[in-house]
Amino acid sequence: MTFQDVYRTLRRKNRAQYGLLVFCDFVSVLLITSYAAIIRSPTMLNVLPEGGDSRKQLYMIFTLAVIGCAAFTLYAAGLFFRFKSREMGTFMALGVSKPLLRRVLYRELAVISLISCAAGAVCGVPLAMGIWQLFRIFLVDTEEMVFHFGAGCFGIAAVFSAFIILALFLMAARFIRRTNIIDIISEQRKSEPVRDVPRWFGWVGILLCIIGGLAGYFVPIFIILQLHYYPGGWENIFYLPLLAGIYMILLHTVVNGWRGGTGYYKNIITHSMMKFQGRQTVRNMLVMTLLLAGAYFASFYTPVTALGNVMGTNALHFDNLFHYRMDQDAPSQAEIRAIAGEEAVEILGYQEAECILLAVDGNEHVEDGNSWYEEYHEILDGQLFFSESAFAQLTGEHLNLNQGELCTFMNTDGAEPIYGSGYGTSIVTNTITGERLEAKVTCDLRYTEFASDAFIMNDADYARLAAGLPDDYRETYVVFNTSGEDTACYRFDKRLFHTFLDRMGPETFHEASWNQIGRDRCIMQYGEYLIEKYDEQVSSERRDSSMFRVNAKYMPSFRAFNRAEAVSTMAVFITVFLYVAVVCYIAVVLIGYTRCRSIALNNRQVYEDLRKLGANRSYLFRSVRGQVSKVYLIPAIIAGAVMYTFMAIILLANDGMLTFSEIVGLAACGGVLALLSLILWICYRQTLKAVCETLNI
Repeated sequence: MTFQDVYRTLRRKNRAQYGLLVFCDFVSVLLITSYAAIIRSPTMLNVLPEGGDSRKQLYMIFTLAVIGCAAFTLYAAGLFFRFKSREMGTFMALGVSKPLLRRVLYRELAVISLISCAAGAVCGVPLAMGIWQLFRIFLVDTEEMVFHFGAGCFGIAAVFSAFIILALFLMAARFIRRTNIIDIISEQRKSEPVRDVPRWFGWVGILLCIIGGLAGYFVPIFIILQLHYYPGGWENIFYLPLLAGIYMILLHTVVNGWRGGTGYYKNIITHSMMKFQGRQTVRNMLVMTLLLAGAYFASFYTPVTALGNVMGTNALHFDNLFHYRMDQDAPSQAEIRAIAGEEAVEILGYQEAECILLAVDGNEHVEDGNSWYEEYHEILDGQLFFSESAFAQLTGEHLNLNQGELCTFMNTDGAEPIYGSGYGTSIVTNTITGERLEAKVTCDLRYTEFASDAFIMNDADYARLAAGLPDDYRETYVVFNTSGEDTACYRFDKRLFHTFLDRMGPETFHEASWNQIGRDRCIMQYGEYLIEKYDEQVSSERRDSSMFRVNAKYMPSFRAFNRAEAVSTMAVFITVFLYVAVVCYIAVVLIGYTRCRSIALNNRQVYEDLRKLGANRSYLFRSVRGQVSKVYLIPAIIAGAVMYTFMAIILLANDGMLTFSEIVGLAACGGVLALLSLILWICYRQTLKAVCETLNI
């Protein structure tokens, strides 16, 4: 029998170890390719704005997924070489040369890695398309949800595969270079102990998590707002105490546990087993914690966004609101009532009011490399202005403003609008005639419909500043309520939506913050108006897209329509984040299962000895459960607590308060967290069952 025959026989005998390595390589590349297929798909790139927070969050979670899958694969490779050590050491003891062993090992690693990585890359795209299609079938299906493939995902898969293959060969080279045959043979039985740490380690870790989380979030904000400097990425180092704190908590959990007194000694065998395998256990738990943090964060996106939209729609003061420039041929009241009659809907409280476009002063945010400064302009941008009487006619709200006084708008829940409250406005100008007014904002009303878009001024001031304005500087607001069945109201809203947009000229289809005064100033000062680069995304032809529904300047606000179309409007956003959560969760389950199986295999002899010493099945089961539960549950607790707190901080820091919709969103996040924890608990129970079967418990 030749050396090759013996080697093939051993390979067949140890096919489980080869299968584990192939499986881990395949799954890692599969998950990364599928993730890359989503984030590099034109479906996602056309919806999520470039440089926006949504994209940044996806890329951040993708980084965590890459780290997790890489660690998962390297750990599987380490297990493979540990189980390979006995046979390689035996061959060396029998006189087989290292060059021959190196060639054989390199050859099979090349075959394993190339086939598994190639298969993972090839299957990643169908997996992404399949899961995406399931979301379309069971969640929502719109024109925007059609999956478009982007070949860029294969570049990401190739880089990740190259890293895996290179790491495998480096580990193999280091493995073969070892000269002590006894060390090689006994490698499989070696432990990975961690040093003892004091019991205060865990509490210091919790403190570092708090410090790191707060510093990582607020220090960059301080640098940008107070120091007028954009860090450019290095500011993320302030999160390092958070990572160090998580590591310390995990280390304390593995070494000491959180039970003091007699509880520690009752579980001393479980603690000792985990300590002797502690190094890799802590590393795997750290990776699982990071991946779970990404999964939880992605999962929280849907309830916070969806509930915010739903409650925002419910809080509107009018069932229907739209506005248009007076040089446009919008549907008249008679036409609207005719459409309503055809759909068996009654129009209630129909009102119209005029407003005008005037210039306001303020500070422009000017970027200069990595720094920025504010530059004051007496004519900065355009805003709409109602007269007191017109706004009273529209809403029934009566004000008593003196000349020179302005009223601005806040959101209905009291939060400051996304583009500011307008309290700094001091000069209002008619840019056509040059007429100007020195003004002061003295009050505000809670109307989300007008927040960041309009002011109210004294009737006399309005009459003076409105003189000489052409029709394209004048707008009409229309508001009314409807009565009828929900389906009838939806049909009416949809017909009116398309009728209104069909009547608008192409010159009105712009991004929400576009206005003629701001455009004129930017063209004169900079030679371009950057906002206009988004005009194609909010064209009339794209009226069914999420970009149009969220960002179009003259997008109507119809309550029944918004409710029915809410999921469709946010379909791509919701689906992308759900997909990311699924990928991260799959990686977590695989890492946890692999680690627990390795713990079982490494401790098989220990459990056999305990059984011979008289330990009953119940005691052995509790010991196994104590180890497996820590691998799964501790990362889940840490990641859940950190990300839930982080989400609360984000919502609180947005405007310095938690609105009712945000509180409801946090409650929904708690429900999502409970559901995901239940799923993870089921996976933990299945893993525990598999480990017990392996150990015959």
